[in-house]
Amino acid sequence: MHILHEAEMVLCKMALDLEGTVTGEHGIGLVKKRLISQEFSPNTVGVFKNIKRSFDPNNQFNPGKIFDL
Repeated sequence: MHILHEAEMVLCKMALDLEGTVTGEHGIGLVKKRLISQEFSPNTVGVFKNIKRSFDPNNQFNPGKIFDL
């Protein structure tokens, strides 16, 4: 399983290097969490967090999945 996660990370970094994006569907969210600061600016991540807080003020839905609040 470790080799699979390493390969997943390599592919995601390759996508970012090619100015692509890392999707958030079907379990890749944990990989995206580690790469979000490479894909988005701190201001954009702040906006994402504010949106999350607006819809989930108690952080009940997938806590810690994409970012820590």
